[in-house]
Amino acid sequence: MSSQIPTIFNSTFLTSGLSKRFFEFITKVGEARSKQEEDRYVTEELTYLKNKLNQPDISTNKMKDYITRLVYCDMLGHNVEFGHIHAVKLVQSAKGLWEKRVGYLACSLFLHETHELSIMLINTIQKDLRSSNHLEVCAALTALCQLLNTEMIPAVFGLVEEKLSHPKDIVRKKAVMVFHRLSRDKPELMIHLDEKFRQMLSGGDPGVLGAILCLFIDFVKEDPSKYKDLVPALVNILEQVLDRYLPRNYDYHGAPAPWIQIKIIQILGMLAQDDEKISSEIGQLIVHTLKKAENGVDCSYAIIFECIRALAGLHSRVLTTLIHKPSHLNPLSIITRFLKSHNHNLKYLGLIALSEIDPVWWVEGEWWGEEQMRIIVDCLEEKDDSLKRKTLDLLYMMVNPQNIIIIVEKMTEVLRTTPTTDVFLRKLLVERIIEICGKYPLRYLEMF
Repeated sequence: MSSQIPTIFNSTFLTSGLSKRFFEFITKVGEARSKQEEDRYVTEELTYLKNKLNQPDISTNKMKDYITRLVYCDMLGHNVEFGHIHAVKLVQSAKGLWEKRVGYLACSLFLHETHELSIMLINTIQKDLRSSNHLEVCAALTALCQLLNTEMIPAVFGLVEEKLSHPKDIVRKKAVMVFHRLSRDKPELMIHLDEKFRQMLSGGDPGVLGAILCLFIDFVKEDPSKYKDLVPALVNILEQVLDRYLPRNYDYHGAPAPWIQIKIIQILGMLAQDDEKISSEIGQLIVHTLKKAENGVDCSYAIIFECIRALAGLHSRVLTTLIHKPSHLNPLSIITRFLKSHNHNLKYLGLIALSEIDPVWWVEGEWWGEEQMRIIVDCLEEKDDSLKRKTLDLLYMMVNPQNIIIIVEKMTEVLRTTPTTDVFLRKLLVERIIEICGKYPLRYLEMF
């Protein structure tokens, strides 16, 4: 089988227009036995490319090959600054779509919004945004997501706005991504597009929907009151996703469009904070989403986590009703299952989720008890340092007169068994124990 690999790679590079030398270069790098050997191969390649790029009248096909190799070297962490201007020239001179896309990709990786060469791309980007070929338009929009700066905005704003109504879904998605980038620097320029963005929520294409939801997450963080009227539309979309109305290619390991679910839940959670009416409207749906996600897949755990965060932020009266649901729907019971897992990532997820919940529910909820407290403090015995430190932070936050003895005993026990070489953890444990005992000195004395 291994003898066939060179043949397969050779045919791949020949059909893509890349040189045999590039194939040989990445093969050598991949087979390097040390970082020093890899660096030597890359340095040799960069010397070769620098000489080649200084030659006159390089064809766009060869330039594409050279720039692709520079991208590979850049990804390996080497300085390819001498090739930046050549990447810009490739975008400007490219006749074919493949060369143009490679040039834009290289510029997006090599340059940044304040880079002095970025200004040289404005005319080319304008021309490509007016192109009848939607792939050229997409290439220009993708580059703008990385390179858009104050000088470019007047030149391209109107063209990008036009693309919000483009017949191709992929173009509309890329245009939304550019405005998402713009919203972080110049949100005032997009005020007149608010109604357009709202209409795009119901546009029908899941790809555009995923992009527009990212935009609304930032909008809602900035001013939740302005977008409370979006709740019915978001609830409707989430119900459609859960009922699998979206194409199956948006499923991931059996979970329907998990990234769209997560974004909608994030927005609903922010809109429902301190709002009893919205909390009542979305509470049962969040619980329903949580139940649907319990299929043991990693992406479903992410959905469950977002559901717990959303539930934790609901109005207190609504949360009181939900918190006393049957145990299999109780958010705190689900967190307990995370903490009991042998998977360290799930344990960490459970600790983070628990830190999102108001401490009053630890005490008043039916979930609370000595057994559950033991489950949390046992996380201090994990070998994973990040788990230990997250557990320490959580225990410090949730300590009260009823559980101080359990927490301090466990911390003291961990301190005794922690290697003396782990100075940071030992110091943190001592600090936490002293601070906790200082909060409840009378309860602490009962331990002796």
